[in-house]
Amino acid sequence: MAALAALTAAGTAQLFCHQPSPRIANQEPERCPSRVVSGLSAGVRCPLQLKGDKSVKYVLLIYQPEGYDPAALNEDQYQEVAEGYAAINATPNVRSGLPLGFARDAITVRVRGGQAVSSPGPYVEQPGGTLGGYIEFEADSDEEAVALASKIPAVAQGGAVEIRPSKVYW
Repeated sequence: MAALAALTAAGTAQLFCHQPSPRIANQEPERCPSRVVSGLSAGVRCPLQLKGDKSVKYVLLIYQPEGYDPAALNEDQYQEVAEGYAAINATPNVRSGLPLGFARDAITVRVRGGQAVSSPGPYVEQPGGTLGGYIEFEADSDEEAVALASKIPAVAQGGAVEIRPSKVYW
């Protein structure tokens, strides 16, 4: 992970996050105006693109089919699914996300009357399936993202993948 340092008026360094693109060699990254971080961990990524980089970062939300239970898969089915996800994770420009637990184990937090209130379950019930995980993918077109999404094992099992471009909007 790289960062650009800038001196403040007080003379202390601030780190600006950025995500260099492997597609553009020897190009200086731009500073991320959306936030200044005091330190960066290996997992921190800036959603901004480099100047001149035409690729788009996508988040692919993976929905498992309704009633999906990985424990119900036989050994051959499990191996096929594992190999499918391994192939997705080995795809260039893919960064795998953490798997999400079952929706039934979720806790939703809201603020009501100035107080945090938690309730069991997901924030939104998804008809036809549940959000099971995500991946990040950098591609030159929506078509590339669609092609990758169609290879995700959840799709073949009756689930779906929602593709969202990652854009700074704040």
